[in-house]
This record gives sequence, C-alpha cells and structure tokens, in this order.
Amino acid sequence: MNRLIICPGLWHLLIAASALKSISKSQTNKNCIDIILFRDFIVTDEQKSEVNDIALSLWNWNFIIWLDDYKLNDYSIKNRTELIELKDDLRSKLNCINFSEIWATQIQNFHNKIFFETYPDSNIVIYEDGLGTYRNRSTKFFFNLTTKNKYFKNILNKLYELSGYFNNYSHINRYQINLIYLTRLERIYLLLNGKIPIPKYLEKIDSYQIDISHFYENIKTVCNTIDIDLNTFEGTSKNLLFLPQYFYLYYQISWDEELKIYNSILKDLLSKDYKIYWKDHPKNRKSFFTYLDITSSNIKQINFPAFLPVELIVEKLNIDACISATSTSLFTIKYFFNIDTFTCIDYFINPINIDKNIEDIVKNDISNIDKLI
Repeated sequence: MNRLIICPGLWHLLIAASALKSISKSQTNKNCIDIILFRDFIVTDEQKSEVNDIALSLWNWNFIIWLDDYKLNDYSIKNRTELIELKDDLRSKLNCINFSEIWATQIQNFHNKIFFETYPDSNIVIYEDGLGTYRNRSTKFFFNLTTKNKYFKNILNKLYELSGYFNNYSHINRYQINLIYLTRLERIYLLLNGKIPIPKYLEKIDSYQIDISHFYENIKTVCNTIDIDLNTFEGTSKNLLFLPQYFYLYYQISWDEELKIYNSILKDLLSKDYKIYWKDHPKNRKSFFTYLDITSSNIKQINFPAFLPVELIVEKLNIDACISATSTSLFTIKYFFNIDTFTCIDYFINPINIDKNIEDIVKNDISNIDKLI
C-alpha cells in the first residue's frame, strides 16, 4: 500500500500521526510506503530541518516532501492542457505511478484537488482539520446514492471527465467541494468526534475516533525532540493564554482593524489584573504583537516558534484559562487538558462576517469572555 499524506501544519502532523497509530494492525503492514507532503508552512529552511526531525520522531515516513521545493505553490489551472502538464510534472517529481490512498485535511482545497486529479484511482481519506472539518457544507442531493452504487459512480466519473473539456476544470481553483471527490472518500479520522456533531455531508462516511492516548504520546515525543525555554510569569494566579488568529486573510476585515480589536480585548483583560501570554497563530503571516498599543509587564509573547502548535506547551504555562475567537485550541485545551477556555468572538461579530456555522459551533460549547471581564 502506498499512502500520500498531505499535511498543512504541525498540528495536522500530530493528528495524522495519531490517526496512523490508531489504525488496527490488520489495516497496517510492513509493506506500506508512506510519503508525507508538507504544504503552506510558514517556516525558514532551518526550521524545515526541525520539522523533518519532528515528523520522523512521530512516524516512520519513507519520504518527506516539501511542496514549495517543487515550485508548485503558485500553480493555477486555466485550461485542460495546463492540468495535464501539471499532473505529468507531479507524477515525475513524486516518482509514483499511483497511491492507494491520499490523506488530506480537506477535499475543497486547491492543492489537495491537484493531487486528487493527478491520482484519480486513489481513495481519499480525510483526517481532522480542526473546526473546519465540522462545518456544514452543501452537496448534491444524490451524493448518498452515487457513493453506494458502483454503476452510478462510473457514470458520474464519465460525466466529470467530459465536463472538464467544456469548463476547463475551473472548479479546481474554487474553494468548494466537488461531488466526484466525495465519491472517492473512503473514511475520516476525527479527534473531536463526540464533542462536535459531524456535518451532514460526512454522516454516511465511515468515521473513526483517533485514540487520544496517541495524541498525548505524540505531544510528549515532540517536546522531547525540540528545545523549550519559555519566558513564564512568576506565580501561577490569574494567568491567561491569548491566541490571536488571522481573520484579515479570509474575512472582510483589514489587518489594522483586527489589530484594533486585539488591543481592545487585551486592555479589557489587563484592567482586571490578568497576566497574559500571547502565542501567534502558525499561519499568520504578519504578527500583531509588536504593533500592540499596549505597554504593560503583564503581557508577554511566549518564547516559542509560531509554527509550532500551542498544545505542545499549554501544560507548561500554568494558565487559568485560554482565550481566542474561533480557534480549534479552544476545544483541544478544554477537553484534553481540562483548562477553561473562553471565546472573544463577539468582539468580531460587527466588523466582519464570521462564518455563521463556525460561530454557532463555538458559542454552543465555549463560554463567553464576559465571564472574565
């Protein structure tokens, strides 16, 4: 069995490795060839080497590949010819005729779709992408019929192939779910299953709970692989962890407007004499911290690389609570580390149009920051 695991972040690496370890021995054998492909990381070349060491500490990968090393990050599909050329280029660089399975965190992402197209006979396996996995998405009403009936699957495949001649596969560039990929979706691995309802379009797919013991085990393994020297506060009372996000990259809000909101939240918290740790989101391309309009010894940026997930250090900070807007960490920290979490989402509701489904998921389970202020 050949498996290609597409991984967009270190948090996802923890999840993918936990899922692989959760698979029963009957599903895993010594003949498996596992390739992990990293994409969309914001890391230096030196940090890439560190990520490679972390990856090898978690799973016995046969190959580790970085998408940007192949200059594929800027591809777009304008016509059928470009798609064919890209597929041929990928097969050549990966030196693999086919994969039994392609693991990805999403089926609507552009880069993932390119690999789905390049290897059309591969089954698709989804592993958790955080709250985005549980967001309801619209699909065709006949999805259940096509996925359970090989005859309809074959017809759908032919229609899909034919449609590519007329629409130039333009859907690949769009952030949406395609029915053809859902028909190839074999199973999903979830970490927060049971804590958050599975969205309707995934209800008929075989889902498996990731063994939380493997998640904890992987965290300990990574902590033993990297150097951690945190600049913590003295004392353990009224310590909070604040996790900003990067809404300016995908919602109707500017970087300056988002910064202004963080200033407002932090000033409200500091007025109550809290001590605040700041940890940047791994995918934020421009940190807010150095631009904060705040001068206080009671707020400090954690001495910890931004590309590493906060779950690695949350127990070392001796915090009373964690605050964020819609971060998945609100759930992992609450359920797996037994630390109170609070959402500051209401600070954002007026200036931007936050995804209503994500907003509901958070508000249904996470306490409002008003309880701290």
